[in-house]
Amino acid sequence: MSNKQSVYVPIVWTFEQAEIETGLKRFTLTNLVKSGKVKYIRVGAGKRGKILINAQSLCDYMQGVSE
Repeated sequence: MSNKQSVYVPIVWTFEQAEIETGLKRFTLTNLVKSGKVKYIRVGAGKRGKILINAQSLCDYMQGVSE
């Protein structure tokens, strides 16, 4: 019998992907990230790392769903 566990891997978008998927402008996306209204992760070293936006968090924000 296998003892496998499910792992949740969130879908993340670059700013460019988020712009295409949502129609929001980069300026708006940047403000949502900076204000903490959407979840994100930073990949890479320090402040110069690439920001990846959590797609579900952004979609929830756009639909007015709060945590």
